[in-house]
Amino acid sequence: MESVKKHIFGPVPSRRLGISLGVEIVPHKTCSMNCVYCECGKTNAFTMERREYVPVSEVTEQLDERLSSGPELDYITFSGGGEPTLSSGIGKIIRHIKKGYPQYKLCLLTNGTLLGNDEVIKELKGIDLVIPSFDAVSASELETINIPCPGITVEDLIKGYVKFRSRVKCQFWLEIFIVPGVNDSDESIAAFADAVRRISPDKVQLNTLDRPGWVDWIKAAPEDIIRKFIGPIEKFAPVETVGKFKYKTRGSSLRQPAEIDEALKVLLGGRPSTIEDISFSLGIDQAAAAESLARLERTEAVSQERRERGVFFMINKRR
Repeated sequence: MESVKKHIFGPVPSRRLGISLGVEIVPHKTCSMNCVYCECGKTNAFTMERREYVPVSEVTEQLDERLSSGPELDYITFSGGGEPTLSSGIGKIIRHIKKGYPQYKLCLLTNGTLLGNDEVIKELKGIDLVIPSFDAVSASELETINIPCPGITVEDLIKGYVKFRSRVKCQFWLEIFIVPGVNDSDESIAAFADAVRRISPDKVQLNTLDRPGWVDWIKAAPEDIIRKFIGPIEKFAPVETVGKFKYKTRGSSLRQPAEIDEALKVLLGGRPSTIEDISFSLGIDQAAAAESLARLERTEAVSQERRERGVFFMINKRR
């Protein structure tokens, strides 16, 4: 008798999702991309074909076995070693969980290639959280980092995300995987910020290499490179980092210009800071920081100096 494949994994602690029960609904490394940073290895079934790769009945039976005892979970997560939206059964599985176990939240980790597909949009209604990847803003970056199925473009991904956001009411966290030397130029960062403006996610997660991918040339982005992304993107969405360097957009109690100016003078009196440092330290966006700096510079309370890491602002002690 042929053994039934295991489709449910965990619960396991997740860096982003807390305690997560994993659901794998496509065969290992069946995917529409071949991302070089993928810890699961190289794609061996390269496809955009949607079908029931795994019997839905097997998945729902295994879910019932695991969930009947009422385990404490933060999320049930469609993930694994392939692209979950390739499964034409994902909608049935979502409905099964929501009907039988409405107390659990559902998350989808996806490369995003099919989020603009009308059938996928219909099937994902009922999902609580979607985390799609968005790692490239040019054709060369896409081919270097993600290696998608032929015909997939950056603009396709953006338009698909915008369409999905307009049709499905759920949390939408956009993940950007930073690859030093490939997608971290000033031009790329500006393009990422513009894409975030168009997509309007609830959050942007900045990620970089933590576990080895299937190529040996990719390296983790250092803190200074990750910081370069924060300011431009934070103008359009909250930002948090995933990995060793910790950052999370904070709400600020500073509202009035005079309050910001006073807090900024206290900060700069302690140490010179870049506009990114100011934004992070005071919990305000860079536009508000720039306006305050302009006011203080007009009164000659603050001066600036270009250094290796950028333009630093400091209290003008020559006044």
